Amino acid sequence: MTENDKILINAFLDNEASLEEVQYVENLIEKNDEALQYLNMLKKANIEFNNFFEDIDLSKNFQKEKSIFIRSALKF
Repeated sequence: MTENDKILINAFLDNEASLEEVQYVENLIEKNDEALQYLNMLKKANIEFNNFFEDIDLSKNFQKEKSIFIRSALKF
């Protein structure tokens, strides 16, 4: 598997591959265990990444930081 194959697998996973690239990647992962393992590793990483951000409430942190900033600005 080449670096270009990895790029195409990333594009495939992100739904950014052309029809020709999709066909190439599907054939690659069917015939190449390393490519299939790479695809599965990316899928796992995406799941873990998404789970991480589902567990935290970014809006609360943003609101807290925003209010601290506003108080500081008003004192100035």
